[in-house]
Amino acid sequence: MGAALGVPEYIIHPRNERNELIPYSDMDPQVFLDLATADGDDLGRVVLKLSAKTHPLLTENFRLLCRGEKTCAMGSSLHYRKTPLHAICWREGVVVGGDVFNKNGSGGHAANDVSFTAREESLPKEVGSLCMFNQSSKSVRFDSQFFIIVDDCGPLQDGVAFGKVTEGLEVLEEIMRFGSNSGIPKKKIVIADCGQV
Repeated sequence: MGAALGVPEYIIHPRNERNELIPYSDMDPQVFLDLATADGDDLGRVVLKLSAKTHPLLTENFRLLCRGEKTCAMGSSLHYRKTPLHAICWREGVVVGGDVFNKNGSGGHAANDVSFTAREESLPKEVGSLCMFNQSSKSVRFDSQFFIIVDDCGPLQDGVAFGKVTEGLEVLEEIMRFGSNSGIPKKKIVIADCGQV
């Protein structure tokens, strides 16, 4: 049993209506991304709710990368903090980030391994959906790259939706002005900070 601020976990651990402990796997964690320009101008916070019950592997990977708890074999921190949104694409209505390795969209690294396999079906893709990129269109392997749907620009084939923006969609809508049809950002936007709510 762990303790938080000196309080035993069994006292603060969430319980259901029958006063039974709720397994962590049944709780949908929330994470945040604080976005800013590379010059340090704060753009706002985006809060995302992850679907642990339907997508436990994708959720845990994303949660760990938001918290920065892991390192890769070379000792580099595996953390979304200070990584850019390397694509802001008007044509597809998405912002893309999560390259914790090369920080330019050419790489990625999962929290517990270089990549991992997840055969989970996608939740419906709609405005506000958080999706993990699969390594190729027919692959079930994932690493750290993700995208968030900001505008409804038609069906997207890539990725698996496993979460949803609960706060800050207007922040992402504002960031779209720094995008282009090719996806190359007009201004560098970074995840200034991130973590679990």
